[in-house]
Amino acid sequence: MIGVNSLVVEMDPGRSVQLQRQDPVLRKVAAALLDGRSVENGEENKELETFQSHFDRLSLNEAGIFSWNIVDSDVVPPLLSDQFVEGVQPALGAQLRLARATGQLSVKELVHLARELAEEPPATLQSQEKKDGSPVDELQTRVDQLAEQLAAMKMESRRHARTSRCYNALTQATIQTLIEIDEKRELCLIDTGAGVSLRQRGNQAERRPCALAVRTVGGYRLKIDGLSMHSIRLGDKSLQHTFLISPDIEETILGADFLRSTDSVVDLKQGKLVTRFGAVKLEDYPSTTISKLHVRKLPSCNLLSVQSVVREYSELFTGDEDPFGFCPWIEHEIALSSECFRPNGPVAAALLDGRSIENGEGDKESETLQSHFDRLRLNGPGIISWNTTDSDVMLPVIPRVLRRKLVVECHEMAHIGYTKTHDSRTRENFTAVQERTRQKTASRKVRSFPIGAKVKWKDHQNPERSVLRSRKLGSRWQGPFVVTDCRGNVYTIQDGRGSKRVNGTQLRKWSTNFPLQS
Repeated sequence: MIGVNSLVVEMDPGRSVQLQRQDPVLRKVAAALLDGRSVENGEENKELETFQSHFDRLSLNEAGIFSWNIVDSDVVPPLLSDQFVEGVQPALGAQLRLARATGQLSVKELVHLARELAEEPPATLQSQEKKDGSPVDELQTRVDQLAEQLAAMKMESRRHARTSRCYNALTQATIQTLIEIDEKRELCLIDTGAGVSLRQRGNQAERRPCALAVRTVGGYRLKIDGLSMHSIRLGDKSLQHTFLISPDIEETILGADFLRSTDSVVDLKQGKLVTRFGAVKLEDYPSTTISKLHVRKLPSCNLLSVQSVVREYSELFTGDEDPFGFCPWIEHEIALSSECFRPNGPVAAALLDGRSIENGEGDKESETLQSHFDRLRLNGPGIISWNTTDSDVMLPVIPRVLRRKLVVECHEMAHIGYTKTHDSRTRENFTAVQERTRQKTASRKVRSFPIGAKVKWKDHQNPERSVLRSRKLGSRWQGPFVVTDCRGNVYTIQDGRGSKRVNGTQLRKWSTNFPLQS
C-alpha cells in the first residue's frame, strides 16, 4: 500500500514508480500539497526549495500522494534521482549507483534501467548480488586475518619485552618511586617534562569536568575524563593534590606541578626524591650511572651571616649554560678568618680567552678588572681565581646585579665583623629615624599670626627641669596675649604682666567662645 511518506514518480501515463523514503522533508511537502498551501516558507531547506521551483510539475492522486510529472525532462533536479536510488531495494540500488558512476543518467533512464533489472529472474539478481559482493567478502576476510596476525605479534612482543635490550634501556632511563596515594602504595613515574600530573581511570574519587587538552611528545592527544583530588603521603605529612584522569595511561605520573608544589628535587646520587616534607627512595635506579655524574654545590662557608646572604641570592649564582644548575665561570675569593669563601658568578667574557678589556665602554667593573689584571689567573677548567692575599682592596668580581647587595653584605659580614656591622646598621637606623623626624617636622603646617592678633600660649617645657627639657605635665593654655613682633617662627607676645618670646608651635588663635581649650 502506498503510504503518505512515499514519493511517486510518474514516468508514463498510468505507470509510476514508488519511492519508499521516510523523511521529515517529504512529510512537510506532502502536508503542504494536501491542504493546497504553498511551500515558499521552506526555511532555506534545499529539498523544499527544489520542490518550490518545480511546484507546477507536482500533482496529487486519489490516495493523497503527490507525483512528479517529468514529461518535459529537460530540467530534472538531481535530488529526485538520489531519492530514487535510495528508495529501491539494496541490491538494485547498488547496481544503479554503479550505473550512475559510469555515466550521467537522467531520472528517466534510471527508471528504465531499474525496470529492466527488476524484470530479470530472482536467481539472476541474486547471483549478480553475490557476484558483486564477493570482492567485499574477500577483502573482509583478509582484514580479519591481518587483525589476528597483528594481535598475535603484540602478544609475542609483550611476552619477550622484559628480556629485550630496549626494555632494559627504557627502564634504566625512567625514574620511579613508590608513593602512598589514597592509603595505597603506587609505583609512580616522575616526569619533569609533564606539565600536569596524571592518573589512570579506575579510582573512586569524585571527578570534576576539565577542558584542558593534554598531548604527548608525539602529538597524540590524551583523552581526559576530568579532575580529581587525591591524598598523598610524604614522610609523616599528608597533602592534597589534583590529578588529571585519563584512560590512555597505565601508570601514575607525577609532573612538574607536583614537584613545584612540594619543592621536590630528584637526587640521583643518593637515589632519593627530596621534598620539603621528607625524602622518598627511588625504585630500581642503577647506581653505576649515578657515579659518573658530577654534582656541584653552592659556595658555603662557616660564617653563618655570609652563608645566609649567599642562600638568599642563590639563584643568581647559576647560569643557563651549566647543565647541573651551577655556574663554573668565576670565583671571587673573600678572605675570612677561618677559610676562603668563593661565590661564583659571571664576569666579562674577555677574561676567559685572554683578551684585553680596555674597551669597557665605561663599565666600572671592567675597568677595575683591567687595573688589577696581574692578580687574575686562569686554571684548567677555565675558572678565573682572584688572588686576595693583599685584601686591602675589595674588588667586585661578581654579577652586576649583585654588586650592591651581595658583595657589600658579604664583605661587611666577613671583614668588619658582626659587632661593627651591627653598630653600623644601628647608626644607619638612627640616622633614618632622625631624617624621618626632620621631614615630619618640616611637613607640619606652620601657623602664622599677624601683629596685633590675640593668641593663647601653652608652655610645653618644664622650666624647673630645663636640662632634660621634659614635658610639663598638666600645663594649661594661658592668655589672651597680643602679638607685638614676629621674626620667622618666633613671636613676641605681651599681656598685662609683661612680654616674652615664644615659638609659633606654642601659640593658638584666641577664641572668645572657648578661649582656653586646645
